[in-house]
Amino acid sequence: HLRRMARIQPHKRAVVAPVSRDRHGRVAYTHLTFQQLDRESDFLAYGLEKAGIIRGTRTILMVKPGLEFFALTFAIFKTGAIPVVVDPGMGVRRMVTCFRETKPSAFIGIPAAHLLRSLYPTFFKTVKICITVGRRWFWGGSTLQQIRTPSDTPYPLADTRQDETAAILFTTG
Repeated sequence: HLRRMARIQPHKRAVVAPVSRDRHGRVAYTHLTFQQLDRESDFLAYGLEKAGIIRGTRTILMVKPGLEFFALTFAIFKTGAIPVVVDPGMGVRRMVTCFRETKPSAFIGIPAAHLLRSLYPTFFKTVKICITVGRRWFWGGSTLQQIRTPSDTPYPLADTRQDETAAILFTTG
């Protein structure tokens, strides 16, 4: 429905996220319109596909809620890959156990998430593709900025079926 909303209400805010505080402690926000979110998720979907994240790829997503999280989530859905999201509130041990059970092939995360992956390598043995949102340290792989692929052509949405897994979500609630 994102592409339809981008057509119907291109300039309406789709995602609003806090980015900082001003000198008085007030929260400053940023946003993406439906058109911007659709376009950015297209650019990321092209990059994910180029990196090897395609239909059916179980992809851990460990990114803080914000503009990048939502653009990546839509990009993953556009490729037909399967986002694997675990509520960090369940604790590190249970969280990495959930990840291991899903047998993910790809890992997209902030630097702290990749550090966690490095500290618990046996839980992430199946991961072959790594993408860092932010600054990459010693673990290799690509950064989100490196894979982002601008295009004038909308990303062709994966033709998924009703019986396919859409997402794998582990929550504490």
